[in-house]
Amino acid sequence: GLLKTLSRRPHVIITTAYPEYAVEGFELSVTDYLLKPFSLERVLQAVGKVQHPKEARREEASGTVESRMTSLFVKSDKKIIKIELKDLVYAEAYGNYVKVYTDTMILTAQTLSDFLTQLPDDFLRIHKSYIINFNHLKLIDGNQVLLGNGTKLPVGKSYRKAILGRI
Repeated sequence: GLLKTLSRRPHVIITTAYPEYAVEGFELSVTDYLLKPFSLERVLQAVGKVQHPKEARREEASGTVESRMTSLFVKSDKKIIKIELKDLVYAEAYGNYVKVYTDTMILTAQTLSDFLTQLPDDFLRIHKSYIINFNHLKLIDGNQVLLGNGTKLPVGKSYRKAILGRI
């Protein structure tokens, strides 16, 4: 209840034995959600996300954390859907929602910026409205990218340098 009233939310790690509260945790954009029983290593990993958020994302992406992030749960309508990150091709801003494209489209209620913070470094913002899975990038043609599923997306001027730096 208290978190909902705060305009600037602190980093929160929820620990509980009740998985049914995970939905509310996702809605409140908590930093991490630990389901009991959990190991000390898992607690330290969660605390690391608060202390060093960029390093935590880099470690997850490089595989140095024991359980490398391979999937993500998103809330869509009244369901929580598991998305395998290897299948996530790109995401598109849609107001205060994000359209997540795998072999289907999933609409989730969050901003593109918030969605990006949940993703490992394999994902790159290429435009104010688009995030791509770098593993699905096939070619860059001027100010456009072509993804493996045939989708062409625009590249924003301010994002072009970051994309070229990844190649």
